[in-house]
Amino acid sequence: MVDSPAAVRPLAAVAREAKAGTASAEELLASFVRSNLYLPRPPRPGLPTMAVGGDTVVPVFTSEAELARFAGRCDWFRTDGLDLLGLLAPGVVVGLDLASDHRLRLDPAAVRLDYVLRVGAPRRGAAGDTAPGCDGHRGPPRTIEEDRSP
Repeated sequence: MVDSPAAVRPLAAVAREAKAGTASAEELLASFVRSNLYLPRPPRPGLPTMAVGGDTVVPVFTSEAELARFAGRCDWFRTDGLDLLGLLAPGVVVGLDLASDHRLRLDPAAVRLDYVLRVGAPRRGAAGDTAPGCDGHRGPPRTIEEDRSP
């Protein structure tokens, strides 16, 4: 995770609470931007997408286990929520843990940059750098941690 584990509530738990109406959208966003997310590696550079109900959805997962439940064994990569928000094209939505009981579709258009900055989004990189995604960067993530499934 980006911050210490005590500082970030697990995203899957917050998603469950948000779906039940016991966590706010602000709590969900605060956990999302600070959490590690797992995505299936697409065949070409970029983010994986799929069509769901007329929307273009980027499937993201809160753990390797959630990713495997949806996609089976596959190559994957990991990034954090703040990086991901900075990479999404306009009109694309996020599908969180699509094979779970707490699955959610999140519309990044509802997120305002000043909120992300106000909640103290984690900074990455050298001192003085802005957090990835906050400077309009839409190329490959600068600090992505890539892994291969076993």
